[in-house]
Amino acid sequence: MKTAESIMNDYEQKVMANTFISPSEWVEVAMRVNQLTQELDNELANLKAMRSTIEAEYVKKDFPVSKAEVMARGDMDYETYLQKKGLRARINKFLTLANTRANIRNI
Repeated sequence: MKTAESIMNDYEQKVMANTFISPSEWVEVAMRVNQLTQELDNELANLKAMRSTIEAEYVKKDFPVSKAEVMARGDMDYETYLQKKGLRARINKFLTLANTRANIRNI
């Protein structure tokens, strides 16, 4: 099964090779990528909730909020969180560009 990231990579290669992609294909691929992001969104929500819980524990221990934020980053897999957040931003950009390409081709 393809992931959203692998589908985006395939289409980025097609664009770089100047392969024709019809407007309907752009819409279809955007819909597939959007469908596949649900799991990523759930993972991001869980990581964000974990971070908030950890921050709250530090605040309860009388740490300043800014220090609690820094400490929480160290107590969780913050690198994974940032990577997933970056992938979500890349997906959002891909979806915007796919929509734009579909609309431009229809003109």
